[in-house]
Amino acid sequence: MHARLTITVVLDLDGTLLDVRPRHFECHRRVMATLGLQPLSSTLYWRRKRCGLPTHRVLGLGIGDRLCRSYDRAFIESIEHPELLSLDAPLPGIIDWLRRVSSLDAQLIVATARRDYGVTAAQVNNLGLSPDRLVICDSERPKQQGVQSITRSRPAAWIGDTEVDMAAAQAIGARAIGVSSGLRNESVLRAAGAEVVSRSLAGVQLETLSRTSTRDCPE
Repeated sequence: MHARLTITVVLDLDGTLLDVRPRHFECHRRVMATLGLQPLSSTLYWRRKRCGLPTHRVLGLGIGDRLCRSYDRAFIESIEHPELLSLDAPLPGIIDWLRRVSSLDAQLIVATARRDYGVTAAQVNNLGLSPDRLVICDSERPKQQGVQSITRSRPAAWIGDTEVDMAAAQAIGARAIGVSSGLRNESVLRAAGAEVVSRSLAGVQLETLSRTSTRDCPE
């Protein structure tokens, strides 16, 4: 029986709740083909992507700034296409983890860098998740701006898979908890200020959400 907590839990969606790697790689493959370029292998793409490399280093030598800009623009325009979103699936163990969180005195916020609120809300509902707030933060609206006014009355923990999530957590004074199940590896998350890094959301212990220590979550 877990002690009841009074806390706000902010959850990133892509890479934290959902396995988005098939979608991201398929988007990469399609965009490269559209630009007349040879797609990377899945292994090489993720090795570079998870290290947080900029586009020109992900794509490799010989790819100029113009092509990189075209790639980035096409990727953003395509990544939320319904056909690609259908490739997403819940990460292992997260349904049970969400059930356990529901037993706590916790305000739950899902914050994601998406553009389509309706489609995103449908994916969240398909997880059986009813957050207190769903915050859409596109590239023009930093994540912390969409969340900080909600978290002022409670301590907060922010769980995500990228350096953007870790920066947002620090900006609002929340605990920064990283999961390496998504777009970035443990080294990137720690360098970005993650206090705790787990391989997945399922490995984040509920007690960790309110602890002041910085010990790693057990795997």
